Amino acid sequence: MRSLWSWLRSSGTTVVVLVGIAVIPAVYAAVLIGANSDPPGNLDRVPAAIVNSDRPARPDTEGGVEVRLGEQLTDELLDDGGGSASFDWRVMADTDARAALEDGEIYVLLTI
Repeated sequence: MRSLWSWLRSSGTTVVVLVGIAVIPAVYAAVLIGANSDPPGNLDRVPAAIVNSDRPARPDTEGGVEVRLGEQLTDELLDDGGGSASFDWRVMADTDARAALEDGEIYVLLTI
Protein backbone atom coordinates (compact mmCIF):
# COMPACT_ATOMS: atom_id res chain seq x y z
CA MET A 1 0.00 0.00 0.00
CA ARG A 2 2.86 2.35 0.84
CA SER A 3 4.47 1.68 -2.49
CA LEU A 4 1.22 2.62 -4.24
CA TRP A 5 0.99 5.95 -2.40
CA SER A 6 4.62 6.74 -3.02
CA TRP A 7 4.20 5.89 -6.71
CA LEU A 8 1.12 8.16 -6.96
CA ARG A 9 2.98 11.02 -5.30
CA SER A 10 5.96 10.66 -7.56
CA SER A 11 3.90 10.68 -10.76
CA GLY A 12 2.06 13.99 -11.12
CA THR A 13 0.48 13.01 -14.44
CA THR A 14 -1.16 9.96 -12.89
CA VAL A 15 -2.71 12.06 -10.15
CA VAL A 16 -4.08 14.55 -12.68
CA VAL A 17 -5.57 11.73 -14.76
CA LEU A 18 -7.17 10.05 -11.72
CA VAL A 19 -8.63 13.33 -10.48
CA GLY A 20 -9.97 14.02 -13.98
CA ILE A 21 -11.56 10.58 -14.12
CA ALA A 22 -13.34 11.32 -10.85
CA VAL A 23 -14.28 14.97 -11.42
CA ILE A 24 -15.42 15.06 -15.07
CA PRO A 25 -18.34 12.60 -14.65
CA ALA A 26 -19.39 14.38 -11.45
CA VAL A 27 -19.49 17.75 -13.23
CA TYR A 28 -21.37 16.22 -16.16
CA ALA A 29 -23.94 14.65 -13.81
CA ALA A 30 -24.43 17.93 -11.93
CA VAL A 31 -25.02 19.87 -15.16
CA LEU A 32 -27.43 17.23 -16.45
CA ILE A 33 -29.42 17.17 -13.21
CA GLY A 34 -29.49 20.96 -13.03
CA ALA A 35 -30.73 21.28 -16.60
CA ASN A 36 -33.60 18.88 -16.00
CA SER A 37 -34.49 19.86 -12.45
CA ASP A 38 -37.83 21.61 -13.06
CA PRO A 39 -38.94 21.73 -16.72
CA PRO A 40 -42.59 22.73 -16.07
CA GLY A 41 -41.49 25.44 -13.65
CA ASN A 42 -39.29 27.02 -16.31
CA LEU A 43 -41.78 27.05 -19.19
CA ASP A 44 -42.36 30.77 -18.70
CA ARG A 45 -38.82 31.29 -20.01
CA VAL A 46 -39.57 29.56 -23.34
CA PRO A 47 -40.56 32.13 -25.99
CA ALA A 48 -43.61 31.13 -28.04
CA ALA A 49 -45.82 32.80 -30.64
CA ILE A 50 -49.55 32.68 -31.26
CA VAL A 51 -50.82 33.33 -34.77
CA ASN A 52 -54.58 33.83 -34.65
CA SER A 53 -55.91 33.26 -38.18
CA ASP A 54 -59.33 32.26 -36.91
CA ARG A 55 -62.39 33.92 -38.41
CA PRO A 56 -65.43 34.39 -36.16
CA ALA A 57 -68.30 31.99 -36.76
CA ARG A 58 -71.94 33.01 -36.82
CA PRO A 59 -74.65 30.37 -36.49
CA ASP A 60 -77.21 30.28 -39.32
CA THR A 61 -80.06 30.70 -36.87
CA GLU A 62 -81.64 34.10 -36.51
CA GLY A 63 -80.23 36.05 -33.59
CA GLY A 64 -77.17 33.77 -33.43
CA VAL A 65 -74.26 35.13 -31.45
CA GLU A 66 -70.91 35.49 -33.18
CA VAL A 67 -68.38 33.00 -31.78
CA ARG A 68 -64.73 34.07 -31.60
CA LEU A 69 -62.99 30.93 -30.37
CA GLY A 70 -59.56 31.92 -31.69
CA GLU A 71 -59.72 35.18 -29.79
CA GLN A 72 -60.92 33.41 -26.64
CA LEU A 73 -58.12 30.84 -26.83
CA THR A 74 -55.52 33.56 -27.41
CA ASP A 75 -56.78 35.56 -24.43
CA GLU A 76 -56.75 32.43 -22.26
CA LEU A 77 -53.17 31.59 -23.20
CA LEU A 78 -51.98 35.15 -22.59
CA ASP A 79 -53.70 35.29 -19.19
CA ASP A 80 -51.33 33.53 -16.80
CA GLY A 81 -53.42 34.30 -13.74
CA GLY A 82 -54.31 30.64 -13.35
CA GLY A 83 -50.91 29.86 -11.92
CA SER A 84 -50.32 26.93 -14.25
CA ALA A 85 -47.09 26.53 -16.17
CA SER A 86 -47.26 28.35 -19.48
CA PHE A 87 -44.97 29.51 -22.26
CA ASP A 88 -43.89 33.12 -22.72
CA TRP A 89 -46.62 33.76 -25.32
CA ARG A 90 -46.46 36.58 -27.87
CA VAL A 91 -49.11 37.37 -30.48
CA MET A 92 -47.52 37.73 -33.91
CA ALA A 93 -48.46 37.86 -37.57
CA ASP A 94 -47.92 34.63 -39.52
CA THR A 95 -44.90 35.78 -41.54
CA ASP A 96 -43.25 37.40 -38.51
CA ALA A 97 -43.79 34.29 -36.40
CA ARG A 98 -42.34 31.96 -39.03
CA ALA A 99 -39.30 34.22 -39.43
CA ALA A 100 -38.84 34.36 -35.64
CA LEU A 101 -39.07 30.56 -35.45
CA GLU A 102 -36.44 30.14 -38.17
CA ASP A 103 -34.17 32.72 -36.51
CA GLY A 104 -34.46 31.01 -33.12
CA GLU A 105 -36.17 33.97 -31.43
CA ILE A 106 -39.10 31.71 -30.51
CA TYR A 107 -39.21 27.96 -29.95
CA VAL A 108 -42.94 27.29 -30.26
CA LEU A 109 -45.44 28.45 -32.88
CA LEU A 110 -49.15 27.91 -32.35
CA THR A 111 -51.33 28.73 -35.35
CA ILE A 112 -55.06 28.96 -34.70
